[in-house]
Amino acid sequence: MPSAALALLLACALTGPARASFEDTPVGPRAMSLGSAYAAQGDDISGMFSNPAALAGLGRNQAFMTYEKDPSLTDGTSLGRQILAVGSPFRFGTLALGVDSFSAGSIYSERAILIGYGRGVGRNSWLGFNLRNLSIKYGSDNFSGLNTLQGKSKTAMGMDLGYRYYAKKATYALAILNANEPDMGIKSSNKVERKISLGVAIPTAVVDFMAELAKFSQDTRMNFGLEHWNKAHKWAVRGGVNFGSRDFRNLGLGFGYATRVVIFDYALLLPFSGLSTTLGTHQIGLTFQWGKGGRSRQRAQGEAPEGEETGDVVQAKPRRASDEERERARQELGDARAQILKGRFKEGLVSIELSDLELMSDEEMTDLSRLMKKTATVASIYPKLDGQDTKTKLVRAAVGAYMSGTGKTAVHAAIYADQKYPSDPAVKRLKELIVKEFPSEAFDVRPLPEVTLVQQFMQEALELIYGGKYVAAIAKCNEVIELDPENVLAYTRIGSAYWAMGLEEPARSAWRKALDLDPHNEQLLSFLKRKAPVAVRRPGKTGPTPEQEEEFRSGVAYYERLRRAGADKPTLEKILKKMIDQYEGTGVDLGYIYKEYERLKPR
Repeated sequence: MPSAALALLLACALTGPARASFEDTPVGPRAMSLGSAYAAQGDDISGMFSNPAALAGLGRNQAFMTYEKDPSLTDGTSLGRQILAVGSPFRFGTLALGVDSFSAGSIYSERAILIGYGRGVGRNSWLGFNLRNLSIKYGSDNFSGLNTLQGKSKTAMGMDLGYRYYAKKATYALAILNANEPDMGIKSSNKVERKISLGVAIPTAVVDFMAELAKFSQDTRMNFGLEHWNKAHKWAVRGGVNFGSRDFRNLGLGFGYATRVVIFDYALLLPFSGLSTTLGTHQIGLTFQWGKGGRSRQRAQGEAPEGEETGDVVQAKPRRASDEERERARQELGDARAQILKGRFKEGLVSIELSDLELMSDEEMTDLSRLMKKTATVASIYPKLDGQDTKTKLVRAAVGAYMSGTGKTAVHAAIYADQKYPSDPAVKRLKELIVKEFPSEAFDVRPLPEVTLVQQFMQEALELIYGGKYVAAIAKCNEVIELDPENVLAYTRIGSAYWAMGLEEPARSAWRKALDLDPHNEQLLSFLKRKAPVAVRRPGKTGPTPEQEEEFRSGVAYYERLRRAGADKPTLEKILKKMIDQYEGTGVDLGYIYKEYERLKPR
């Protein structure tokens, strides 16, 4: 009788044509249709069954379920398989839970419960592992008397290890499943075979190609697969083959359809050996995803520049996507950046981590990684900086300059904040962080004792005005305004410097800003009543030499030739600034140069 024969085979733990205990079979319709060549390609929650490193690629929460209908035995005994998995990414990686159940009617059942974890290491590598709880149970039927194991069960623990490396043009993978070879024998030893897989996935503009070499203690298999997505990345067609020792040969076919919320996959496995006379094995799978980000179907590739490490804060890889998806992802990241700039650092970090990072370019990912590293560092000192008091604004100015890489402003703001609030340990930690990040800018600042940086800079600006260094004085006053946006004296001296340069409108504009801050300032009111200025010809100790006058006229002529030839504004502005630095304070009349510089300089 067929059932009696099956019972005897199960009792003796022999390898039958249908399935052995925890026999290696593809998990999920996508893996099945790709000929099980999934160690380097799987990038969704079902990939954890083939290579736990796949968990590092989850950009959103996912839940996966599939049902596999195997060919029934000749007596009608139904062979069925159910798989469930759920995974969730968080700041330090991805956690997942998976269940893989197989049953042969009431005679035999087995179950594997997986707890998995994966995370990225650097820009190019993913690591992952699973803990497996394996259990088998022998049931009974009309011929259970022949089965000496009826009612018996066994559990054991297994472990899976996985690794992926994303090179410029291919993905390489290593997966070791059941690495410890757990023993599932009841009356005698019956170890689950360790499976070692080496895989590669090579994406192209038309189709993704994948190959895998799988080694067991007794068998070797070669798996190959092809996958093509349409341009909108909604429809996919797949095919794969695998073959190996002991006449193992299979053909896989399938397709997939993906939306932002649901992914549907179907696969048909046609065996060319064993149960080759059957209609094959069918798998239907559904993946649900939620949270921020886009569809999780990613291309197996990474394109970090050779030798570049960007850290382990951001992990993503590019894939084909529509322009609409890319724009939506950029908008999400823009909103996250805005949160960070407003001082809501932790909220910004969470928003970035939940965004669809795999749609970003390498340049965007590099910039984003640097931003997130800095944000995480600042968040350890100030989780949030969204107040409007003077202290918070100053600290936020220091943090904003630190984030953007504007070292001079960051150092000035950090030192000034420490001078104003010397007993605040958080301010002191921020200052130490910024000084360490920008050592050369910090070296250039020589704070004076008993005065703040603002007082020091205002005195330096006054001395520059007296020396006829008006452009330098204006720059120094602007440094003060970066630290103290409501400094009336800084705006007043900017106006005075412009007036001395013979530039009426910029002077009056600066004085009006000062008057807005101090409406009853009599000195400012009198300044604004002045008649049009005349540029001051402020001589040096002995006045300009004839050589200086001649060099200056040659410089002006050179500038005019370039201007008429159509030179760009940055070039012209650079020449004017060089002339100002060279001749200010010598007594040379710089009125024309000042006007041109004010017209061209960046606003």
